[in-house]
Amino acid sequence: MDREILQEALQIDYQLRSTFFYRKLYELGFNGFLAEIEKLIEISDNFNWEGRHNWGISETAWNILEESKIPKIAVFAHPRVLLEQPKLSGYYRSVAVLPQKAAKKLAFSSIDSIEEGKGKLSQDRALILCQLYNSHSSLIIESTNEYSQTDMQALMYASAGAQINGSWLNKIGEEAELLTRRILIRLLLDAQYIVAAILKDGSSRLDSEYLQDLVDKVDLLSGVRLINQTSIIFSTEPDLSLLNPSGEIVAVIEVKGGKDTAGALERYGAAKKSFEEAKRFNPHVTTIFLASCITDEVNRRLQNDEIVNYVYNLTQIVTSEEARYHFASDVLRFIDINIDVDKKIQSNESTQNSKKKVKQLNLPLEFDRKSKSDLTILNFSHEKVCEESARISLESQYAELLEETDEFNRKLVSYQGNKGEVAHGWIRYKEGFSFKLVEQLIKKFGIRPDDTILDPFCGSGTTLLVCKALGINALGFEILPICHLMWEAKAQLENYNIEELTNIFEQLIKANPSRTEFKFPHITITKDAFPAQTENDLMFFSNWINTQQISKEAKVLYQLLITSILEEVSYTRKDGQYLRWDYRSQKVQTRNQSRLSKSKNPIKAFNKGNLPTVKEALLSAFKTVLFDISSLQDILPKKSQQDVIRGSVLELLPKYESDRFSGVITSPPYCNRYDYTRTYALELAYLGVDESEIRALRQNQLCCTVENRSKLNRLTQIYRDINKVDRFENICKIFNENSAFREVNNALATRQKRGEINNQGILSMVEGYFCELTFLFAEIFRTCKKGAYVAFVNDNVRYGGEIIPVDMICTEIAETIGFVPEKIYVLPQRKGNSSQQMGRFGKESLRKSITVWRKP
Repeated sequence: MDREILQEALQIDYQLRSTFFYRKLYELGFNGFLAEIEKLIEISDNFNWEGRHNWGISETAWNILEESKIPKIAVFAHPRVLLEQPKLSGYYRSVAVLPQKAAKKLAFSSIDSIEEGKGKLSQDRALILCQLYNSHSSLIIESTNEYSQTDMQALMYASAGAQINGSWLNKIGEEAELLTRRILIRLLLDAQYIVAAILKDGSSRLDSEYLQDLVDKVDLLSGVRLINQTSIIFSTEPDLSLLNPSGEIVAVIEVKGGKDTAGALERYGAAKKSFEEAKRFNPHVTTIFLASCITDEVNRRLQNDEIVNYVYNLTQIVTSEEARYHFASDVLRFIDINIDVDKKIQSNESTQNSKKKVKQLNLPLEFDRKSKSDLTILNFSHEKVCEESARISLESQYAELLEETDEFNRKLVSYQGNKGEVAHGWIRYKEGFSFKLVEQLIKKFGIRPDDTILDPFCGSGTTLLVCKALGINALGFEILPICHLMWEAKAQLENYNIEELTNIFEQLIKANPSRTEFKFPHITITKDAFPAQTENDLMFFSNWINTQQISKEAKVLYQLLITSILEEVSYTRKDGQYLRWDYRSQKVQTRNQSRLSKSKNPIKAFNKGNLPTVKEALLSAFKTVLFDISSLQDILPKKSQQDVIRGSVLELLPKYESDRFSGVITSPPYCNRYDYTRTYALELAYLGVDESEIRALRQNQLCCTVENRSKLNRLTQIYRDINKVDRFENICKIFNENSAFREVNNALATRQKRGEINNQGILSMVEGYFCELTFLFAEIFRTCKKGAYVAFVNDNVRYGGEIIPVDMICTEIAETIGFVPEKIYVLPQRKGNSSQQMGRFGKESLRKSITVWRKP
């Protein structure tokens, strides 16, 4: 039997080893090294190598590189590079085939922290590392007459493999534990049970954007809270603890992933010791032992061991989907969470079969489909307090349009898909969607060069930038100044002078901030957003550019760079409807003093960690932008036109000619109370937007906050001015006669009277939201050409226990106007309602959809 055990143990070991190696390659930065080196190569002419004889570079090795045409910066460490990018120590060390342990002995002991990005290098230490790495690389180059760039990369990855293997030998057990966490979290996410992530600093994250990628963040967590008030806590001894709603531990799990049979008994003993400690606190706690190697001797002892209640084979759980579901189902029942294993497995099989069918059909506007089960909403009113028949009827009317697809996911319809992407990721605009979504829809809609696309809420300009890359004309509307700055900078991609930008970058490296009299133009909401030195440096570098003789385009780009780092260097973080403030800010400290004086608990501490200096953040952003521009300039088509119009699309689109656009791709602000003027307060203030202008912008944006007032009077005047009063009245009639919206309006009024809506402004917000969208849909229909497709990304919402099917109501309004509804693509990952509503009305999974309509 021991031979079979060893075979199983080896199998689990190598499977875990594979996932560990892949993740560790990213964690150590090896995946990004080559991209960073490519950026350095682009500006390599700016590096001075006159001091190379003091940096460990032999003349023979230097001459060999000269002949081979390999960029020097790709092989030899330059002190300036290590000073600016200490993490690249890992790259140059690997090229020199030096283990990290050897570098720690030959240079200094903190090299691991430097390569993890947790520290900086002094000039002396940067020189020490250059001498060490370059002397070893010189010896390697001198040992062959045919040193090539392929050899260099092979050495880097060989060195990386050796380093990761050493880490693996130390972390087999830890990797098995992380894998177990992922199995449970993935299943809980799929079932919409997780309501909060508990971070290692004790804080919690409730926002859906953070939760959706939780599987990739397990090593950052200390646990998760679930919808039924239970929790799973990650720690050591035991590895996982399951807590009931009272916080009592009801089950514990020990995970042992070692492969050697000789150590099996020792691992069993360590697990048993942990279980005994758990039972000392709660004699009724259930103990679960998860191991990849259980020898005959260990198995014999387990049979008679009353301390260990359940034993699972880790190998089977890793290799079998069915075993994973059964394990998770067995474990989660201890905290009253029931997973229908057979249904889950059948659903996955159905999904796979469905995917194969759709791929063979190749229908227009069709994507890889999943089962249509559980896409419709059955109950709209919690405990059926309010009438819901109109919403149920609407759901039934358009049920056939619903389609859940893996072609789209939350990453694709959010900013996450643009992170790190060339030009699209220059600034963190959370409300945007990804360029890949636009590319896919353009392809599906059959839009060609010389066609024109409309984006009525163009935000960071993703749709327009994709159109620019494809040679398609585009028109966008936007009211926020920060968005206009983004587009103004991106629109000049092919016109920037690389030599000029490189020179600015070099001058910026030399610039050192000094005391400045310029002040950040704060508004009330942004006061105390920065440490004092940071604020001084921000204003120094903001005005530093005025000392340079540069083009207008370069100045605009530089202003965007400064704007893009404001959140990064501040005490704030964009978090849902508001800015979240670090506990170190004067704002939080003053507020806590006030609360304590009134015998109230202080605000829960939030710590952003170490803030980069303005110069560090600015150079990093500049470097990325410089590389992106260099990459794109030669490949962008020249013959297309993209424009962003400053102002409200509701007021401006009625004045445009009919039959102009070949398609529409957009995502309006959601009906979720998020106020863009608060979320982007730092950026708006920096651009000189004052308090009164902020209030005006808030009123001009689509009605999505409780402070928005009705725009009907303004719209009435606009349609009168263009002699289209009949059009105005017809649009109003379509909106007023929509039975589903009237039902929603009445339901919210009832909930308001019952004290179940926390802000009366929600009623007017929801009414204004659908009213304004009706006007927009009507004008889009008028200005689109025949056969044009329209795609809207939106979220359903819930207030006071009442679900508002935004996708269905919008589709019915669009059809009444004249559109033909084609599809409602439903994202696989649903979002939950707010934690406040979950506590009062229970959790409901709300659809995030892409509605697709066609003008016949």
